[in-house]
Amino acid sequence: MNWNPFKKNKDKKFLKKSLPELKDKTRILLIDDEETNLVESLKGEGWHIKYMADLDKYNNTDLKDAHIVCVDIKGVGKTLNIKDEGLGLIRNIKEKYPEKKIILCSSFSSHDIFDNAIDLVDKKVYKDGQTHPFDSAIEELSYKLFDWDSLIREIYFKYKSDFGLEISIEEFNAKMKTAIDGNEIDVDKILKITAAGMRVATGIKTILIHFVS
Repeated sequence: MNWNPFKKNKDKKFLKKSLPELKDKTRILLIDDEETNLVESLKGEGWHIKYMADLDKYNNTDLKDAHIVCVDIKGVGKTLNIKDEGLGLIRNIKEKYPEKKIILCSSFSSHDIFDNAIDLVDKKVYKDGQTHPFDSAIEELSYKLFDWDSLIREIYFKYKSDFGLEISIEEFNAKMKTAIDGNEIDVDKILKITAAGMRVATGIKTILIHFVS
């Protein structure tokens, strides 16, 4: 059998990511009206993180570049005249950038459970000056963004009930690799693999966007 270096490089893309690799790739933005030592602490842990007291525009370069956005529940959103502060800002960011992971950070122990922005949050972290909860949440979300096996599990169990055919996670994993070609995601292949509609294929593509970037 002929050795194909291009296939080898392609297969390497799907290998398990190490934590240092994740830290090198992940870009984080903290939006919080109170600047703390959190940013410097996370930088000390090896993460690439930027800070802003409030978001001035939705096409802000730091927001566009971020894979994970940490948003305080209070004191932000004022620049954009958002009346419900952090929750409203989260809602708007997720609507414009559905592929981004959102961490809600707050020093309050309870929130309005009926606000639909809560359902858009990927992680909630209690802000008490400790770095570890943020470090742990960011690490978990980084794997979900860039680790192939984590992505496949998330996609499979999120959309399994929408698939138009029976398929095991192992078979789904193998077939989904054929839908990735370099930095491109083949939506037509995803449609064939899942036998589902465009809504599912588009949702899967959204989850995979950062992986191929």
